Amino acid sequence: MMCFLYTIDDLGQLVQEGRQNRQAAVVQAEAIIETQVQGFMHWADTRQLVPTIQHLNASGGEITQSELEYALRQLAKGMPAEQVLQRMAYRLSAKFMHGPLQALRQAKASEREVLLRWLPRLFVSKPPRTKSTSNPNE
Repeated sequence: MMCFLYTIDDLGQLVQEGRQNRQAAVVQAEAIIETQVQGFMHWADTRQLVPTIQHLNASGGEITQSELEYALRQLAKGMPAEQVLQRMAYRLSAKFMHGPLQALRQAKASEREVLLRWLPRLFVSKPPRTKSTSNPNE
């Protein structure tokens, strides 16, 4: 059996090392907690958007369904399919753009500035294609 003899200084050193290790672990734990809290807060903030997102999806679905039914009635009346599709595309686009365009027209100058900054972000679209960039096989 081995026996170790420690001095008070040795024990003090061990206590100090243990304290430093615990302090380092506390700093790491606090960083982990902060990261997780930030993630949770972001998740909680986005959950508040769920009703709005559901409403937007439902409204879009209603518009789409209404226009599809209208197009099917036009086809049943004998209207050429190409004309029905062109009209449906135009009507869908007009209905989806009505709200934002109306808001833009009715906005006060300060509101209009905010809308003009946000609309391009909300309505992401590809730049118009020119003849040189379009696919001839389309």
